[in-house]
Amino acid sequence: MEKRYDCVIVGGSITGLTAARELSKKASVLLVESNPAIGTPFRCSGFINAPAFEEFALDKSQIQNSISRLEVVHGGSRLTFASKKPSGFVTERPALERSLLGEIEPYTDIVAGDRVVDIKGATVSLHTSGNVSAGCLIGADGTNSLVRRSIGIADPEKVTAVQFELPGSFESDCATIYVGEEFMPFHLWVIPVNESLARIGVGASGDVKAGMQRLLELVKKYKIADYPRYSESRFMVNTLPASPVSSTGTGSTMLAGMSGGIIKPLSLGGIYFGMLSSSMAARSLIDGTLASGYRRKLENAGILRRVSDEFALLKRWSSLTDAELGNAFGSAKMGYGSEIPMPSGETSQTSGITGVIKFLIANSAAGG
Repeated sequence: MEKRYDCVIVGGSITGLTAARELSKKASVLLVESNPAIGTPFRCSGFINAPAFEEFALDKSQIQNSISRLEVVHGGSRLTFASKKPSGFVTERPALERSLLGEIEPYTDIVAGDRVVDIKGATVSLHTSGNVSAGCLIGADGTNSLVRRSIGIADPEKVTAVQFELPGSFESDCATIYVGEEFMPFHLWVIPVNESLARIGVGASGDVKAGMQRLLELVKKYKIADYPRYSESRFMVNTLPASPVSSTGTGSTMLAGMSGGIIKPLSLGGIYFGMLSSSMAARSLIDGTLASGYRRKLENAGILRRVSDEFALLKRWSSLTDAELGNAFGSAKMGYGSEIPMPSGETSQTSGITGVIKFLIANSAAGG
């Protein structure tokens, strides 16, 4: 006889772990992670905007660095955006995920190193662990979501993000993004872990090897880090949605984070929206509203509108010419001088890199 759970969560990264924590002591939960251990592999820059860190009461001992400035580089021009207090924190994401795992382990059944191979109705089939029955299913299995496909929702367009952790000399409180036609359709980011180490990445289309080579060429060209030592570094690759997903779920199946295309498209940030959406999915199981209630929660919080708006802005951003970016830089310097207040919002949805890119888009027509 199949073991039955109130909820099966597919995906054991920070998105799935947040849903499991929300459901702790309130429902029977199975969390399935295809990788052999929670917290692997190394997935992203680990940058989390300050409001999100507080909102989800994350373990502050996992903070590696605080960021209060963001420098934007375009050719020979630079703009610096600054805040009086840290706008975000750099974390070791694997350690952060293991911290969340410690919170849920007493209340959650966890299967790591196994994968979901089929979903039919309430039956979830695992490769080696057999079948289980799910009253509710939360897809937290990323851009290539099997849960999403199981309910007939098409895949989004995709982009590959590649990142190295490289040694060099960095200002520890200042993140940097490089913008311009050669970095489109996104940007190159430099997130310092400390004064001698940074996570440096770029969005690439398709081929991982080509993306890795392109990133290293840009690092060398702009003298961003100690290029000759890249072979000693950690390398990350991740597939991200590059277009909206048509649905966030149906019936008792809900798609959280990247599974549902819920991402901050302008910054390629997935942590905050992953946590926010998965906690809403968990609450929709608790209150019995499931997929319909989950979508209402996302709509009422303005998440779906922000995601849609940002995907539309991403098209505009990716089409900006160097001349238009030059206009934005010139307008900003005329209006603010050498240092600009960091764009901020009531939550981390509108602050940091996302806010800066919106600022540049808004000013790109100035003087044109």
